[in-house]
Amino acid sequence: MRFVCDNCGCRLSVPASRAGKKGRCPKCKHIVTIPDGKNDAIPSQPPVAPAAEPDQSSPLHDVTLLDVSPAQVATRPPLQPEEDPETVLGRLRAMQGGRLPGEDEPPPQRKLPWMIDIFFYPMNKAGLSLLFICVGVPFLLRVALKFFRVFSGVFGPALILWVLFIMLHWLGMLLFLFYIHWYACECIRDSAAGGIRAADTIATTPGLGEILGQAFRVVICALFVMAPALVYLARTHRTDPLFQVLYAGGGFVFPMALLAVVMFDSFAGLNPILLLRSILKTHLRYCFLIPFCYLFWVLIPTAGVLLFRSWALGYLSLFLAFYSLLILAHLLGRFYWKNEQRLDWDA
Repeated sequence: MRFVCDNCGCRLSVPASRAGKKGRCPKCKHIVTIPDGKNDAIPSQPPVAPAAEPDQSSPLHDVTLLDVSPAQVATRPPLQPEEDPETVLGRLRAMQGGRLPGEDEPPPQRKLPWMIDIFFYPMNKAGLSLLFICVGVPFLLRVALKFFRVFSGVFGPALILWVLFIMLHWLGMLLFLFYIHWYACECIRDSAAGGIRAADTIATTPGLGEILGQAFRVVICALFVMAPALVYLARTHRTDPLFQVLYAGGGFVFPMALLAVVMFDSFAGLNPILLLRSILKTHLRYCFLIPFCYLFWVLIPTAGVLLFRSWALGYLSLFLAFYSLLILAHLLGRFYWKNEQRLDWDA
């Protein structure tokens, strides 16, 4: 008796006495039931002249069905159900330490309430190192300047070194001022991507042109928002209530303008319509940033004045000014991170 395996299509041949029994296909090992010879069996062909022996590897070649005992049929293992893809991914992530290659690292989570944690933003190795360098190096240069001033009174040729250190001191102050503004812009971008601590920029040390270019954008941004107050002051030479309103208005717009210039990496962010629309869309949340902006605007000129009067107070106020600048940068970045859809700047 001949019939076809219903799983792989292999042609099988068995004795007619085994009709109705079960067996295992020798090719695919599938359990099949031998037909009774009335419906499912392949009708026998009339004898033909002997021909060449067919290729044994052909799937249509007749093979003898192997007997399978009822116990083997009963103990056949059930097919395993397919696993959920998320379960498989979870197992793979566990094997890789929580993250698969190519997946973005999840944003870090705050361990303290955010109103407290934001003040710890510069309190990591990268942030504190930058603050102490940008304040400590100018301080050491000023100490050397003081030393050579006293020494030049005793030894005349030392006057040349004193003049040299005067230039080095103020050049260093200007360079570090530019650098920390570049770093603040990097902190804005890093916080906009979910960062909660000062950005580590050791692997991306900028060139002088990049530092000056970023500082130039910040200066232009400040001049743009303060232009009405500066024009009024230049024409009237008065600091009356109207000037104070214009100055305060510029300080109110400055955070949004700075954020737009940094995220667009272009002066296109200074579009007045864009800034006004963005402020109106996020008015209540945006107002939280304003006190930090005003604090920064007060600390910078205060530090400049105190540097000429008291070393301790001057450099302490300079440290606090830079510290508040980094906190403001973090708040701007997180503001964008939380309100990206509301701002809709991609459109």
